[in-house]
Amino acid sequence: MRRFLVIITALLLVVGLHSGAYADDNDYLSIDTDAGIMLFKIDENGEMSYQANTEVVVTNDTVTVGESGKIFLMRGVACTRMTLPAADEGLVYSFVNGSTYTYELKPNGQDRIYAESLSAGDRLRSPATQSASVTIYGSDDSVWYADTHGFTFVDVGFSGN
Repeated sequence: MRRFLVIITALLLVVGLHSGAYADDNDYLSIDTDAGIMLFKIDENGEMSYQANTEVVVTNDTVTVGESGKIFLMRGVACTRMTLPAADEGLVYSFVNGSTYTYELKPNGQDRIYAESLSAGDRLRSPATQSASVTIYGSDDSVWYADTHGFTFVDVGFSGN
């Protein structure tokens, strides 16, 4: 019986190792998670590294649901406005100031943004400070919750645009 178990274990080990997933040099592997898409790269040595899902923004833009998990590097030369999709549970976005200009986050329709020191916000404006960042989390009650990472953001108030 012991010999039988050893043979079965050896066969399972050989089959298990042989049927694994393989990748060529510089292949990418993406995994869709609740927090967004995670991107991994296989280098020429067969080592895997994580790459953040990022986008450089220089003009006003609209964020999509499919971009959940993305980090936006704000590099505009004036106040750049990002319009958010409708708040929904599981959506998360990060914005990092890569310049010395401000940027604004504008919620969709009647959605609101709550930040640490602000009441329901209509638009959230960053300080004109390089590296000022915020991560926002959607909820299913038309609200975005903002973690301003200690930076002072301003509730701009409602404006028709």
